[in-house]
Amino acid sequence: MLTTDLRSELIDAAARLLRTRGVAALTTREIAREAGCSDGALYTHFPTKSDLLVAVCEERLPNLRGEIGDLVSRVGSSTVERNLEAIIRVTQAFMAELIPLTNAVASDAELRMRHRQHFAGGVIPPRRTIDALADYIAAEQRIGRVDPRVSPRVFASMLTGACFAEASVDYVFGEPAHGLEPDKYARALARALWAGMAPRQEDTQ
Repeated sequence: MLTTDLRSELIDAAARLLRTRGVAALTTREIAREAGCSDGALYTHFPTKSDLLVAVCEERLPNLRGEIGDLVSRVGSSTVERNLEAIIRVTQAFMAELIPLTNAVASDAELRMRHRQHFAGGVIPPRRTIDALADYIAAEQRIGRVDPRVSPRVFASMLTGACFAEASVDYVFGEPAHGLEPDKYARALARALWAGMAPRQEDTQ
């Protein structure tokens, strides 16, 4: 039975199929079947498959900043290393959701162009994520819990880049490149980042 929000159901159905089928093999008929509607009903909302896939990428793109929550509230609490580990765990889950969508965009020239147009003149999602993490690290830096010489943006980029690489390899090969379970990797990555961010002994004397 169809619900009143068929458009949203179609977007959700397309997002699910993108993760398992990829963009090249995905058809509007399969999407309509997954959503439990007719092909004609799909076309009343989305004239082409590209229109539907653009909507998926624009409306179902995970929001890491929203998932992490208010990073500033973590400043001065617990330890920086533990906070980083918690952030990495959320980022790992976020990247696992993101990779199938970004692969779909990357593999289709029209989707790439329309996606770029959507974010033209604005802040693209990866930059928003790095900005949020950099703001958190900078805030810890201001109260002396992070080495004043480090670049918050560089360390934020390292964290997100490491999680992106992990999710990419896992998506393609079905197992992580480093051979660690997600929790162990989160701890190891947090430890490595903290080793480079921790205030030096001479700075605390």
